[in-house]
Amino acid sequence: MMYRVLIVDDEPVVREGLAHLINWQALGFEIVGDAENGLDGIEKINQLHPNIVVTDIRMPIMDGIEMIRKIQETNSEMEVLILSGYSDFSYAKEAIHLGVSSYLLKPVDEEELENELKKIASRMDLKREQRKAIALYQDYSVSKKLKEFVLHQQHKEELELLFSFDSYQFIACNFEISPLNRAEVRERVDKIIQKEVFYFNHNSCLYSLLVNRTTREAEKIVLEISETFKGEQVLVLVSKEGNQFLDIQQLYKEIRQLEKKRYLYEELNVLSRSSIEMYIENN
Repeated sequence: MMYRVLIVDDEPVVREGLAHLINWQALGFEIVGDAENGLDGIEKINQLHPNIVVTDIRMPIMDGIEMIRKIQETNSEMEVLILSGYSDFSYAKEAIHLGVSSYLLKPVDEEELENELKKIASRMDLKREQRKAIALYQDYSVSKKLKEFVLHQQHKEELELLFSFDSYQFIACNFEISPLNRAEVRERVDKIIQKEVFYFNHNSCLYSLLVNRTTREAEKIVLEISETFKGEQVLVLVSKEGNQFLDIQQLYKEIRQLEKKRYLYEELNVLSRSSIEMYIENN
């Protein structure tokens, strides 16, 4: 991932010089634009969504300090690297009070700039990994409670507060006789569904609870999942759609009933009410 950089300075020669002073891409950065003062900088931030702003302090119309204040009102995660002359040190101290931790004196030295950017990248990498870890924990925690709810009727009140969606539907992948393992099945399914889904495993089956999906979206997902597992002995099970939280348990029971019928319809790689009805009609 390349971190996006916006350069803010009222001197065109400085903006141009910074852009060519170092090999930004080699350090994992991409310059997405520049701005000539703080007001212009805020507009560009809203348009370009940079991860890092490299900014002068003294500028006309709006200085760097005021711009930083306004940035932090809406995006406290954005990194700011201040460029300042010796005479602007009092401004720099004010920026430090605002939480800015990266500061370089003008004229900017190539090696110093590279070292400071590496420090910024390390901080941002750490934050990104922390966010991933938190998201993974939250996903695991909710999915674990969902599993305990459908299997043992636990966490009903807590989940009912969290699950305020318009629709619910289970798609399950039984890999009991497949050469694929649990992680491989999850990885493939996750690439197809991508969002608005809760997973849990039980026995040799991966359960995916889709939420807020239209019938057409769900049908497309089922088709793509069945295609990705074609010839790999993964049975896809599809429940009907529900529109209330308490429907989830019934949808799970429907999947389990379909699972029990798999030996009656061994020719089918997707089992649902409609696929069984169609099979019976044609045979």
